Amino acid sequence: MSSRTQGIPDIPGSDDYDFVICGENQVPVEYTIDLENCIVKTHCRGIVTARDISELSSKLAKDSRFAPRFSEVVTFADNCNLQMGFLDFRAVSTLDPFSNSSRRALVIGSRGALYGLARMFQTARSENPNIRIMEKFEDALNWLSQKEQTQADSHHA
Repeated sequence: MSSRTQGIPDIPGSDDYDFVICGENQVPVEYTIDLENCIVKTHCRGIVTARDISELSSKLAKDSRFAPRFSEVVTFADNCNLQMGFLDFRAVSTLDPFSNSSRRALVIGSRGALYGLARMFQTARSENPNIRIMEKFEDALNWLSQKEQTQADSHHA
């Protein structure tokens, strides 16, 4: 483990991290890009604000490995406190680097409080059917990989 990642818990299925550092000594939002599967794995922890999400969007848009067609899975640490309301979600949606056809999975586990915030995210994006709220990380990856498989099949037809 490099000194850059000491003390940071693993995002399931990921070994390499790129960080969006917001505020002093805080890393509320971090991501890694799984190029093989075209999936961005985003992890939120601590206090997360609209500014943090805006900075993530900006960083992703500038990342040469990222493509708007990629899918995204978002996980939340137990200590995650999303300090955002509906208007915040609407505002950051204008900066979203993902395409409208990108699949997005929000993994909330069994925490009901996150469900309401995840629904705000869906609603701010006009109830996009490509955004799903899930309890399990594995289910999210399976759903995201179905899209990739469907696209691969259509290219071979």
